[in-house]
Parts: sequence; C-alpha cells; structure tokens
Amino acid sequence: MFLKISIIHIFLFSLISCQSLAPSIPANVIIENAHGGGSVVKFNNSETILASGGWSGFIRLWETPKGTKIHSWKAHEGEITGLFFSNNDKQIISSGYDGSIKLWTANGELIKERNALPTILSLVVIEEQELIITGHNNGMVQTWNLSDLAPLEQRKQHNSPVRSVAYSEQTHMIASSGSNGDVMLWPQSEPSIKLLSSFTDIRTLIFTQNGQVLLGGGWFDLYRWTLQDKKLQILDTEHHGIIRNMDLLDNGTTVATISRQTDSAVLFLNSQNGMVKQRFQSHDLCGTDIAVSKNQSYLATTSDDASVRIWWLNQLSPVDTSN
Repeated sequence: MFLKISIIHIFLFSLISCQSLAPSIPANVIIENAHGGGSVVKFNNSETILASGGWSGFIRLWETPKGTKIHSWKAHEGEITGLFFSNNDKQIISSGYDGSIKLWTANGELIKERNALPTILSLVVIEEQELIITGHNNGMVQTWNLSDLAPLEQRKQHNSPVRSVAYSEQTHMIASSGSNGDVMLWPQSEPSIKLLSSFTDIRTLIFTQNGQVLLGGGWFDLYRWTLQDKKLQILDTEHHGIIRNMDLLDNGTTVATISRQTDSAVLFLNSQNGMVKQRFQSHDLCGTDIAVSKNQSYLATTSDDASVRIWWLNQLSPVDTSN
C-alpha cells in the first residue's frame, strides 16, 4: 500500500513540476525571473542579441553570450506569442495574445501596428518574400504584407484554435495545426489538403530546409511527413510530455525540441528517427520555446519557470550523429 501511494506521489510531483530526469548539459547562462512566465525566444541574425517575450507582454533584449540585459519595453497587453528580427536586425516584429502585430525599432520604438484581430497564437515571418503568417484562436490563418502589415489572404482552416503555422521557402507551402488534431497543408492561394485528423494535439510544425519534409511535435512523439507522397511516420522520442516547440540545425538533420505538461526536457533529436543526439538541462517548470541561432553558436529556451537559458553550442563537443 505504501509503495502504491509513493508511486502516485512521484507521478503527481512530475505532473506539477514538469521536470525531466534525463541527464543533461548545464546551461552556460541562466537568467532567473526574466519574465513572469516565458513564452518566446528569438536570436537576431548576427547572433549578438537574444529577444525574449513573456506572459506580461514585455519584450526584453539580452546581449550574447553572457545574457546581459540591454533593453525592455511593454509591447502587448498579455502574452507575447511571436518574435522575429528583420531589416538587418534593425527591426523586430512581435505578435500577442491581444490580437495585434507590431513592428518596432531594435530600441523598442513603435513603427507600425495592426490591432483589433482575433487572438494570435502563432507567428511566422518570411522576410525574403515580405510575408507574415499568423494563426488565430478562431481557426483562421492570415497572411500579411511585412512592410506595411496590410492583410492579404484569410482562411478558415480549422474549427479550433490554430496551434502552429509553418512555411517552406523552397516549395511555398504553408502548414497549420489545430487543437482538434487536424494538420492542413496548402500552397499559397490554392486549396488545402488534410494531412492528419486525430485526437492528438500537434503543438508545433516546421519544414526542413529542403521543404520536402514537415515535422510536427505531439504527445511524446515526433510526426514526420514526406510531402512527395504525404506519408506519415510517428517517431518515438524521450519526451514524456507534449513537444511544445522546435527549431532546426545541421541542415535539418537535427531538431531541437522542448516539451511541457509532464515534462520539460530540452533535446537534440535525429529528425529522421527521433533518437536523442544530445540532452540539455531541463527547466523547473513546463517548457514553452526553443531557438537556435543562425550560425548555430547558441541555443536558448524559456519556460513557465520565468527563466531564459542560453547554451554556448560552439563550446560543446560535436553532436553525436551515429543514431
């Protein structure tokens, strides 16, 4: 009886704390209380600045590699849901739970904004095509012109909140996932097809660099579609919760992942089979976002525990590619 109660207590503790027991590489920098709760991280293209956003609507800028605070400003009423550096790192694009998209100088001066929109849950920016894509809590996927934030095309793609949107610059395909388990795929301005309809919740989507593979993060597993034949592989991973966000490195052969719910693991996975390449220090509470800098010098994460963490990847041993 005692053993049964102890096991239950251990499970409940892991459920509440979202901790991972996997061995890990400690972060080089841990910025405690960076936000009331962290929601998004993004490096600039020159790898000199990390931007982070949180539940309270503040954007904060941190100098790399040491994580020294540079600047902070109130950007949105409520959670920051997307960040992107543009115009040679001179500008920042942000989206928020308040339903607004805003264009800022790197010093936090507002240039343009688009308000009175349904809540934005996901944001993708394709600077080369002057394109912004947003996913909303009413099931809509909206495209925008980057330079003036003018609306372009709006689609009712889901009958549930849009968890994630992704774009392939090679094939010009857009993908989105809904909280009801649907994953949709379509070329710009053309009809869409349904890749998946299930009970699982795909929280994050990303195309590999050649645009021929779409990856999705679900409960415990990595979903991998080869788009030529629309074939789906479901790959087991070490995550014990839902994969909340992803980023790519090593030309798409490695996917950086962070999870939440019963887990807060930070992993580098083989994008073809889901096997672990490297494990990193997990957060104390549920993970929310992960980012790899452009030249793969740094890794950053944030979490419900309010911290922002930075790893200096250029000082690590080479990633294990044997799996």
